[in-house]
Formats: sequence, structure tokens, C-alpha cells
Amino acid sequence: MYTASGNWAYEVLGIQQEATPEQVKKAYRQLALKNHPDRVSYLGEEIRKKANEKFTKINEAYEAIKKEKMRASCASCLWFSCLPSFAASFYELRSSY
Repeated sequence: MYTASGNWAYEVLGIQQEATPEQVKKAYRQLALKNHPDRVSYLGEEIRKKANEKFTKINEAYEAIKKEKMRASCASCLWFSCLPSFAASFYELRSSY
């Protein structure tokens, strides 16, 4: 995996960090289709290997972005899920005075 810079995955897919999930998916599908090793298999083994390496980078970038977006959305969901219990305990604490 390429972790030299935090934006490597976005650079591989050629998109901005502010891209929506639909834009990420569209960029991934276009690059995956264009760089799929089976599409260049008739050009020789060396070109197929290079295409396979690029295809692997594209897949790793897509997975990294998906995990990042999921972590961000789960973090916000967890924060909101804590609110009802916090509000209930705060109300109980307040009413005891």
C-alpha cells in the first residue's frame, strides 16, 4: 500500500478529496475497466504484468477511500447514538437536585 502521502488514493483515482461516493465509484470503475489486465492480455506477458500492477493500485486506492469514508460516517453515527443515553443520564442527574 502507498502511504507516502495521505492523498495517494485520491491521486491514483484522479479525484478530489471532496468527491462524493458516487464520483469515487465512477472514477474507480472507469479506471478499472481501462486498466484491466484481461483487456491487454493479447499484447504480451510484460504488458499484462504492468496492467495487473496498475489494476492492483487502483483497487487498493478504492478500498482505502471506502474505508476512510466508512470510518468518517461511523464516527458521526456513534457520536449521535451516544446522545440519547447522555441526555437521559443528564436529565436524571438534573432532576435529583
